[in-house]
Amino acid sequence: METMYLAKWLLTETMDLIENGAVVINDEKIVSVGPRSWVKRSNSARIVNLGDVLLMPGLINMHTHLDASAVRGNFRPHDETFAAWNAKLSSRIKMTPAVQLQSSIKLTIRELIANGVTTIVDTTRSGLSKEILQQEPVRSWVIQELYCDDIVKETALIDDCISLLHDHKHSIVSSGIGPYAPYSLSPDAQKRVRLFAHDTQILWQTHLAESAEELQAFSEKNGDLYFHMTRKNSWPFDLAPSGPVHYALQCDMIPEDAVCVHCNYSAGNELEQLAARNVSIVICHTYTHATGHKHFPLDVALKRNCNICIGTEGIASHGDLSIFDELFALKQSYPHIHARDFIRMATINSAKALNAHEKLGSISEGKYADFIAVRFAYSQGEDLLETLLVEEPEIVLSVINGDEIIAGYS
Repeated sequence: METMYLAKWLLTETMDLIENGAVVINDEKIVSVGPRSWVKRSNSARIVNLGDVLLMPGLINMHTHLDASAVRGNFRPHDETFAAWNAKLSSRIKMTPAVQLQSSIKLTIRELIANGVTTIVDTTRSGLSKEILQQEPVRSWVIQELYCDDIVKETALIDDCISLLHDHKHSIVSSGIGPYAPYSLSPDAQKRVRLFAHDTQILWQTHLAESAEELQAFSEKNGDLYFHMTRKNSWPFDLAPSGPVHYALQCDMIPEDAVCVHCNYSAGNELEQLAARNVSIVICHTYTHATGHKHFPLDVALKRNCNICIGTEGIASHGDLSIFDELFALKQSYPHIHARDFIRMATINSAKALNAHEKLGSISEGKYADFIAVRFAYSQGEDLLETLLVEEPEIVLSVINGDEIIAGYS
């Protein structure tokens, strides 16, 4: 059955605004978009007039850790190293009963949807989020994260992971794989994972250059992270004075079309090389600030034509799930960057990173019907998108795969 949604404004793929816009969907696809005066619909189409709202593509949260939902609010103390805090966080998650983890993950998914997210890219070690997301009304990619501090156990870990991914098929849940970070698997194990991702054409993702301790481990073979990683095995990487990004690029540890999260400690020439490999970078601005890391060099990255996306990281570390809050924080830090460019990071850029730009990321004919309607305070003459980023938008409609998941319009 066709449904026609009417709205005061509609945001197009080129980030232009159509006043008095309309979108028509049939099942899970968009079939017509444009000014309501010429958008085609069938005589039997259901018509929904949303009123004074902005109709825009659903937000894509490119990085979450749903497994950490049960230990939210676990802020890093200023006197604790990042490696120690991260290890303690992982231990707390492991000790949390499965039932509690499952209920926390479900709650977090609902919170994400309520905040306008229509696609979740989650990173998991337990695999619990994949089982739950298969039952939830949201599009998702689930990245199987590989971390092993015992080289003897690496082969079995990867065997189990590959077996699970081969068996997995689901309509709106896609798979991915990757090491937690460049140091979390041996070079041989990382190569095997890269080849598997390439052969199966699934998403490859890693955390890269997140902390100063990672920089110190690679460039000096020193620091708390280095000592943590060498408790059971020797450090398998050569000394890298220029740091982990340069080392990973030189050793071909990052495949083309990869997704790298954070990249806080990276230089302009390294970002340029990542862009040349069509690598997308996910920034988690609020989390980075909360954990005391150096902020990602966004202006430099944009000048190097990097494909920048936005994620919220794990809720455990700073307690926030809203991409709109991330957009607000970014706008405060980079007022010279236009709102449309930030919105593009949470929609079109993210769809490109997922190699799904022909299906997601904009309200366009032929793409999946994944979009939201937002209501917010607006005065005539203001820049609508700039206002959106500094107001508190209310999600009055969320359509995912053609289904109304939130229907707060009247």
